[in-house]
Amino acid sequence: QIFWNVTSACNFQGGICFSDSGAAAADDLTTAEARKAIRDAAAAGVKDIVVSGGEPFLRPDLFELLAYMRELGTTARIATNGSLLDRALLERVRRETSTKAFQVSLDTLDRDAYRDIHGAPPEMLDTAIAALRVMRELGFHTTVSSRLGPKTLPALPALLDRAAAEGWATVTIHLPLHTG
Repeated sequence: QIFWNVTSACNFQGGICFSDSGAAAADDLTTAEARKAIRDAAAAGVKDIVVSGGEPFLRPDLFELLAYMRELGTTARIATNGSLLDRALLERVRRETSTKAFQVSLDTLDRDAYRDIHGAPPEMLDTAIAALRVMRELGFHTTVSSRLGPKTLPALPALLDRAAAEGWATVTIHLPLHTG
């Protein structure tokens, strides 16, 4: 398994991400370079790629790359903020790719804290939760992730209760490591 940030582009402006995302970077791989990387990984025996970013669904050729992975027998797991996902897009992922799981960054169920943590409109929390419901319905493994910090620690019990009620398969709690 490899972990691949397919783009630096992100539609959120949060300071808690594991990458320095914002605008797409000049050194994001081209489609041809990405296809070669996927081919090389498959040739090396990699059977599963965790696709992340930035926000992977901002990459214009994402479906082409996911379909190529499927063609080579490689499965995908996608880490996303969930804000761009709706039923039609998730049904397309199910139909056209070998994606088996999603990890969605929620961190909290409090809309104001979500806005502050993610640098995104608070209604994006509702969009992400709706996407998680559709993911489950379509048979994807669902993981919700939270980064442990002063604003998220008090919200963890409610997040865990919601995960149990919604049937989200996994909750991961990350400990931020500041580097640089």
